[in-house]
Amino acid sequence: MPISLKLDCCSFAKMDIKLLSIGAAQDCRRILKSLPEWFGDAEALDMYIAHAGHSPVVVARMDGAVVGYISISEHFGRNCEIHSMGVDKANHRSGLGKAMVRHLFDYATNAGFSYLSVKTLSERHADPNYEATRQFYRAVGFEPFEELPTLWGKDLPCLVMLLPLASPQIKTPAALTGHGGS
Repeated sequence: MPISLKLDCCSFAKMDIKLLSIGAAQDCRRILKSLPEWFGDAEALDMYIAHAGHSPVVVARMDGAVVGYISISEHFGRNCEIHSMGVDKANHRSGLGKAMVRHLFDYATNAGFSYLSVKTLSERHADPNYEATRQFYRAVGFEPFEELPTLWGKDLPCLVMLLPLASPQIKTPAALTGHGGS
């Protein structure tokens, strides 16, 4: 059953955000093709679209039209990853992206995940569009976690950003306290 959040985004439109249990490839294709500054690589674009076709997806609609999406991957029951995210250019800086991430945050927290994560292009690759992307993720609470310099190739260093969903109770393992184990 999809989770739904309704709120006023703009004075002229209602925004409806839902988590779909299965993807939205056609909407993803339309949105990503309109964003060549971020999704200009044809092979990567096809991979994002395919993933959105068979994975859980948060979709945002305004006046009935899909204007944004987040496709997700779930890892080990602990990490909910933003696999790809796109917002129609006309809705950039409108609060739509933040509202979708908030919806995903609520879903992941309620589902018992410990973290939200996202991979993006590292600042080692100077690109103003990805600088804006990193600023967006920082603004909604993500922090740089790890750089993987060759994951996407030597000229496309990957930055993993992480958002803890709850403060885990960290207990020192008995083997490290001297009170058990060998």
